[in-house]
Amino acid sequence: MLTVLIELPGGEGIVLRDDGEIVVTGDVNDESGSPIDRLDYRPITRRLDGDSSLVGGLLPPGACGAIAYDEVIAADGARGGRFGHRARRTA
Repeated sequence: MLTVLIELPGGEGIVLRDDGEIVVTGDVNDESGSPIDRLDYRPITRRLDGDSSLVGGLLPPGACGAIAYDEVIAADGARGGRFGHRARRTA
């Protein structure tokens, strides 16, 4: 069974699998995707349809937030131990 942590309108998102692994996926009902390494605090980016991307990751100990910037410098902040953001690319 998967625990959905973040779900976007298109079904993409970030899930917690039964084995404890957190995965950035194109479908929150699917266990496959890009695993988030609990010791590497760099974000994972997954291309979505059109001009969008899903950005997710874990915050390091002591961090109280994160900001994800898209290519037009629109920011989306996060609080807590994990974050997810849908970024839109522009030409």
